[in-house]
Amino acid sequence: MVDISDNDPKWTLSGRTKSMETGIGFHQIVSQSVEIIATVGMDNKCFFLSKNMEWSNDLILEFLELYEQEPCIWNPKHPQYKIRNTVYDSWENISKNLSVPYSISDLRKKKYSLMATFRKLVNKVKASKKTGSGLDIYKPDWFAYEAMAKFLHSVNQPNTIKSSRVSVSRLNK
Repeated sequence: MVDISDNDPKWTLSGRTKSMETGIGFHQIVSQSVEIIATVGMDNKCFFLSKNMEWSNDLILEFLELYEQEPCIWNPKHPQYKIRNTVYDSWENISKNLSVPYSISDLRKKKYSLMATFRKLVNKVKASKKTGSGLDIYKPDWFAYEAMAKFLHSVNQPNTIKSSRVSVSRLNK
C-alpha cells in the first residue's frame, strides 16, 4: 500500500469520481515524475496502479527472479499450471513482492513483451547452430537473456515430431 496525501508534491490530483461497482468515492492521481496513474481510496491508501511499461533493467531482473519462483505460471508440466486460482495467486505474489507495485495485467503485459524478445533470440541461436560451423553460433547480448534462459530453456523447446514415414528398405525385406 502507498499512502498518498493531497499536499504531496510528487502527486497531482486529477479528479474525483465514484466507483461504479461500490459507489465509493476515490481520487485519480497522476505522478509528476514517473507517469503513474493511481486510484486512491478516500483513506489515501492506493489500491491500484497502472504504469507505462518502461521498466529499468534492474526491475526487469527482479521481476524475472520472482517469475522464476512461480513455475505454475511458466511451466506447462507443473501440476498447477492449468488451475486458474493457483496461477492468479502466483501473479498476486509477484505483484506484492515486486519493489514497485504493478497490476497483474501490467505484469502479464511485461511478461508477453519479454517472452517475445526471448523467443526471437532463441530462434536466432537455433538458426546459427544449423549452419554447421561451430564458430558462428549466435550469442545474445540482451541483458535478460541469461536470466530467462536458465529456467525457460527447457520449457521453450518445441515438441519433436516423430516421422510416420517408413523406410523403403524395411518394406523390401
